[in-house]
Amino acid sequence: MSGHKVLRGKGVWTLFVSNGFDANGNRIRPTRTFKGSEHAADMELSKFFADVKRDEYEKPSKMITKDLFRKWLDTYGKVNLKTSTQATFERYLINRVAPMPIGTVQVKKLTTSDFYELYGQLKEKYNYSGKTLLQIHRIMHSAFTEALGWPELKLRSNPMLGVKAPKAEIKAIKRLKDDEVSVFLNTARKHSPEWFYVYLCVDFLGGLRRSEICGLRWGDIRQDKKKIYVWRNVVREKQKGLKYDTPKSGKYRVVSAPKDLFDVLEKWKLSLLNAKGPQKDDDLIFATRTGKPKDPDEVSHYLKEFREKHGLPDVTVHGGRHSNATMLINKGATLKEVSSNLGHSTTQITDAIYTEVWEERKTSIADSLNGIITGPGADEAKKKGNKKIVQFPPDRIKSS
Repeated sequence: MSGHKVLRGKGVWTLFVSNGFDANGNRIRPTRTFKGSEHAADMELSKFFADVKRDEYEKPSKMITKDLFRKWLDTYGKVNLKTSTQATFERYLINRVAPMPIGTVQVKKLTTSDFYELYGQLKEKYNYSGKTLLQIHRIMHSAFTEALGWPELKLRSNPMLGVKAPKAEIKAIKRLKDDEVSVFLNTARKHSPEWFYVYLCVDFLGGLRRSEICGLRWGDIRQDKKKIYVWRNVVREKQKGLKYDTPKSGKYRVVSAPKDLFDVLEKWKLSLLNAKGPQKDDDLIFATRTGKPKDPDEVSHYLKEFREKHGLPDVTVHGGRHSNATMLINKGATLKEVSSNLGHSTTQITDAIYTEVWEERKTSIADSLNGIITGPGADEAKKKGNKKIVQFPPDRIKSS
């Protein structure tokens, strides 16, 4: 049993340990790559030799990238990720990344260039934005970080260490002003089914996510306190259809809403009473004819057709949520209040999304001081200015 090293490049060594022959007469010679000085390489070779001698050396895994992603989703993902999040991760990792050349590269042999080439390929084939590429980057980074603890892989570091994250371009948030919201809602009130008008009112005046609106039950509405309790949302699970899930933040929240919204909901409840009978607390506010929740995707599709038909601004259901936040900010709501209503996990998220709105509000607040200089006090100052100016005697002026 012996060992030796070979210099492969500047500071890069290949370490060899000869350990006899196997049953077929093939030489057993495990190898290890090491980066460092020659002295450090000698020390690493001694350690490597000792590992082989104690039978503690295991042949490096030849697991390829797509298999790592599959295992990560099947183990970590099923336990720690929400159903909707897991479906999103699977769509990106298995359906988009895995078929690319990087999918068949051994994890141990991944280089930074493999990831940069991947981002270019995804952008070219799917026209992905920087924001989407950044999301994929973060998902892959999480998968490789988790894989560091897999004993069969024996990863010493995350293969993505040193890979610069794609830059997400900042896009203007599609939102409506107060008067535009009023026109939008009144058009819906006159020219759409009542359920759709009520849905939009909850969207624009409550700021809930579209999936959360579809999951609302009458027991979640507290008209006496002007509060909406958000306990669940509706998501589509692959091959299983719609199902209930916890809100995106993972916990319930309480949303404050204006009296006008609760008046609209009360009228809708009365309409349902006349059409279907008394509404129980467990009954959905927006249900299909069979009593199942409405599909968020179908609502979004209906909104697109509705606004195109009536020449309304190009805003989505999520744009209604942005409009709600903008109106709250302009009405004087604090960052913490807006963040709480929207259900963001941190105020930093709210601040980052609505940076432009906060800046506009700061300008508006500053402009409110206009008139101080040229206001009524200016005339009074002119009158006082006609009085004789008192001069201090020279002996009372102290020299500096």
